[in-house]
Amino acid sequence: MHDILYEPYPVSDVVTIVEVNDEALERDGRWSNGPRSLHADLIDELSRAGADSIVLDFTFVSETDDDEELARAMRRAGNVVQPILGQGDAYLSSAGLLEFRSSLLPRPARVEASAAVGPTNFRHDEDGYVRRLPVVALLGDEEVPNLALAAIQVYLGQEAEGAFAPGQPALDGRTFEFAGRQIPVNDWGEMLVHFAGPPARDGASSYTMVSYQDVLDGDVPASVFEDK
Repeated sequence: MHDILYEPYPVSDVVTIVEVNDEALERDGRWSNGPRSLHADLIDELSRAGADSIVLDFTFVSETDDDEELARAMRRAGNVVQPILGQGDAYLSSAGLLEFRSSLLPRPARVEASAAVGPTNFRHDEDGYVRRLPVVALLGDEEVPNLALAAIQVYLGQEAEGAFAPGQPALDGRTFEFAGRQIPVNDWGEMLVHFAGPPARDGASSYTMVSYQDVLDGDVPASVFEDK
C-alpha cells in the first residue's frame, strides 16, 4: 500500500529548483572548486526576486577566501537554510531519532548567518527505494528537524526555536507536531514520502526548474521565485 504514494501527482508550484546543470559546470567548474562568491550572488538574486525560503544543497565545510562574502549574503537574505550531512551508518534510536557516528556542519560563521539548518540523510529500504524520512536527527546533544522541515519552518515564517523546541519528544502517539502542523509518523518517528514525481526529467519534471547560470545572468523572471 505504501507504493501507492509513489504515483506522481500535481504539485502546488510553491517550489522552484535552481539546477546546477552541465552549462554551469562547464562555465564555472565543479561547485566545490568554484568561488563561493557565485553562491553569494545567487542568494542575492533570489532574495531580490522575493523568495521566502532559500534552501541550499551544498555543505560549506572547508574555509575559502569568499566565506565572509557568502555569510554577508546569507545575513542580508535572512531566510537561508543550510544542510548538515551525517557521516557513517545511520540508525534509529528507540526514541525515534536518527543518529550518526559524526556529522559535517557548515563553519560556525555560516551557521550563525543561516535562518536554519537541517540534516539531509535518509535510510533506504532493502529494495533501494526511499519510502520514509526521519523527521528528527540527534546531532551531539541537540535534536534537529530534517532539511525539508527546516525549509517549511522558514517558509512559514516560524522562528527556529519557536517552531521546534530542542528536547521536545519527537513522537506524540503517532504524530509529530511541527510549525503548527500535525505530521503522521510511524513507531520509529519517520514520515512517509509522498512522491510527487521526477524532479528533473525532460518533459516530465514535477517542479519548476531553472538554470543556476540563468538566475545569475538575470534571465529568470522574479515571478518564478516570489513567495516560493
